[in-house]
Amino acid sequence: MLESERLILVNYTEDDISFLENLLSNPNMVRYIGNGEVRNREQANKFFEWI
Repeated sequence: MLESERLILVNYTEDDISFLENLLSNPNMVRYIGNGEVRNREQANKFFEWI
């Protein structure tokens, strides 16, 4: 965990996979992540394992 006065960063957990899938399937969000391409469920799971 990384914490500052206004921000707390925590690691993703298995409970966050649905959120991550929604994030990575949204073209407006992923245009700033990696190559900017949306990911399907399998790709989102691979991304989760990578991070």
